[in-house]
Amino acid sequence: MAEDINNKIRWKTPASVTPGTVEGVMEAFYRNKGTCVRRIGIKREVWRVPYRGECFYVKHARYNFFQGLACALGLKGLKNEFSAAMELDNIAVPVSSVVGYGAIRENVFISEEFIITRGVKKSQTLKDFFFANFSGKFSRKEKKEFIRDFAAFFRSMHDKGVVHRDPHLGNILVRRDNGRYGFYLLDLQKVRMKSPFLLRERWENLVFLNLNFISNVESSLKFYFFKLYSRGLIEKREDLRGVIEMIENKTLSIASKVFSKRVKRCMRTNKVFEHAQDGALEVYKRKSLCAVPGIKELLSFPDRFLNGSGARILKDGGSVAEGIVKIKGGGRFELRRYGANGRFRNPSGARAQWKKSYMAELREVNMPRAVAYMEERGFLIPKRSYVISECMNDGVRLNDFSRAAVLAMTGEERRAFFHSLGAEVGRMHRRGWFHGALDWDNIFVKNKGAGFYFLNMDSGRPMRNASLSDAANDLAPFIRDMEKSPVKEDMRWFIEGYLKGLRSAVTEKEFSLKVEKALSRAMGVGA
Repeated sequence: MAEDINNKIRWKTPASVTPGTVEGVMEAFYRNKGTCVRRIGIKREVWRVPYRGECFYVKHARYNFFQGLACALGLKGLKNEFSAAMELDNIAVPVSSVVGYGAIRENVFISEEFIITRGVKKSQTLKDFFFANFSGKFSRKEKKEFIRDFAAFFRSMHDKGVVHRDPHLGNILVRRDNGRYGFYLLDLQKVRMKSPFLLRERWENLVFLNLNFISNVESSLKFYFFKLYSRGLIEKREDLRGVIEMIENKTLSIASKVFSKRVKRCMRTNKVFEHAQDGALEVYKRKSLCAVPGIKELLSFPDRFLNGSGARILKDGGSVAEGIVKIKGGGRFELRRYGANGRFRNPSGARAQWKKSYMAELREVNMPRAVAYMEERGFLIPKRSYVISECMNDGVRLNDFSRAAVLAMTGEERRAFFHSLGAEVGRMHRRGWFHGALDWDNIFVKNKGAGFYFLNMDSGRPMRNASLSDAANDLAPFIRDMEKSPVKEDMRWFIEGYLKGLRSAVTEKEFSLKVEKALSRAMGVGA
């Protein structure tokens, strides 16, 4: 069978490829000796195939008539990726070397396409590298070494007129060799050649890189990346800061669309989440949760824990019950139960909270993550649903913390405390997330002010192109609680930190006036 199919494929191979390599890899592929590493829908797959001690990747695509006709006309398809790989190799832009491109033709259209690439030894995707090494193990010196080489790679690529339109963490390989980092482009269908390459186009491409990678590093390292990249393009430090600010603003303007697509991941089975049926309950959970001892019983019988004697009930209303529960392995989680909303096909309260929590997480809002969502339906109508979230330990709510600890601080310590808190709220707003119930009882203080987390995201929502008036309205409950506290004179430090986190050019006086108006409206509504 493998031989019959191989005979139908018409191959193009670079002259440097050893004869017989393509046929050998495809025979191993058809004999199921590989591992599927990525599946896009039901018609696109990427397989890792071992052959003669090496690792090869086979990308396989199947088409209907109209898709195949577009491929035959060169409007889409893997042939374009093969051509891009050859062109990039000619100008010394590192890519995973292509072994061959093949297609099966059916009269005027292409029914199947294949592209075989050779694996880069001792490499990993930038995504795996970032979470395994960069964000965890690396010292600051090691991070700067990595940023140095990464900036040089992107600058060299752009100098050669190459643009990768989707430079996310999975589309770049990284390998350390002789004390330096090397990078290799993947998914070359998104690569374009630009000649001439305008300065504006460089910054536009860096917006996507900032969205996918650079925005996840510290501000000082981000500045270091742009400083190295722009050497010879921008001389003045203030001009560089202006460019960075422009890139940041454009990043935020497109982030909302990107995050709206990514949030669908939490309702599917993929690398992070898993969807399964557990008796009457439909379960969505993080795969990392599977390794937690005792978690299976909580997922299967949540009511048993919430109604048990070991639960600490936080809320018990008519439609929502919430409590802190313990599982056999010693772990503690926050469990929230929602009653039926009785709406045909409508999302339950738990489903809305599950997706909303992931929306906020994508924007890197400091908060307890939702780790599982369960729901039972009867005739498509929600009957009961649950959300399990991380439980905050070693800290206290701001409402309690302020009475005990803040009053004991020196003036400088209080300034630093409220400045840091304001900066955290400002960053949340800058990333397009509004809390909706930002009172002191919904802010958790860890390590005496070393970290702040936002609780109760029921009223939270993503905001696109939000104005300062919107931000002031979200702050109104916080300001109202602060006005009642004995530390209200420290408001100026909070606003100073907030504007720094928001990175707004508005003055503290102007923003204070907006806050006062928002507070007056809130007080009027409350009255």
